[in-house]
Amino acid sequence: MDIFEEKLDTLLTDTYNSISKFEEKTLRESGINATISEVHLIEVVGKQQQSTISSLARNLGITMASVTIAVNKLSDRGFIIKEKNPGDKRSVHLSLTKQGLRVYRLHRYFHRLMVREVVAGLKSAEKEIIYKTVERLNNFFKKSSSGSEK
Repeated sequence: MDIFEEKLDTLLTDTYNSISKFEEKTLRESGINATISEVHLIEVVGKQQQSTISSLARNLGITMASVTIAVNKLSDRGFIIKEKNPGDKRSVHLSLTKQGLRVYRLHRYFHRLMVREVVAGLKSAEKEIIYKTVERLNNFFKKSSSGSEK
């Protein structure tokens, strides 16, 4: 790696760690008893109109068994409501409780603050460069995690 790549690597690593620490701190200070992984699952349920175990597994890229375990824990702790689909007893619809909605809104608020801080004062062209750069990074991770890495 050249000097720029080393500096960028350090910055990306530090940024990832800082985001994780800040999210955890925000959860603790808000009295929310959930892990970051659980909050991300709650976020997907909050974004989807008709969440099911299979749709969560697809969106999160994890197994149905892992989602089922996580959903059961979150349901037991009062974050998620599970309701059998009357038309298909095998399917369970998921929605957020009042407590789950609070976690979802807090997490979305954190993300809004983060994005606004990044783009504050930037010109349109600069915003586009940041967007394309993060999109390339995201595509790299998606390809790498799906096993289609070059």
